[in-house]
Amino acid sequence: DEILDDAAARAAALETSLTAHQEELRRLKGLLTERGVPDGLVCPLSLEIYEDPVVAADGFSYERREIEAWLGRGNRTSPKTNEELPHTFLTPNRDLKSTCQDFLDDVRKFEAR
Repeated sequence: DEILDDAAARAAALETSLTAHQEELRRLKGLLTERGVPDGLVCPLSLEIYEDPVVAADGFSYERREIEAWLGRGNRTSPKTNEELPHTFLTPNRDLKSTCQDFLDDVRKFEAR
């Protein structure tokens, strides 16, 4: 009984945390809509700021979940150029992820004023 109560309490805490993060994400997306996001920080597939950018074989960056969905539908061409991709390996774009995070941090600081 104690184990179930503990598990239920942890699940409730995780749900609360998830809800708070989702609300923060919605709030930030609203601010970004007002302020505008530099084109280089926006995925060409989702048209949203990158969260987990990766580089595909075409040399372009995409949001991981978007390019994985593209490839998962059997596409083997570049979404940007329509040329055949020589492979489907995806490489994390850590620099772009950091730049996006810095931009979001700046937005948060701007809003806190």
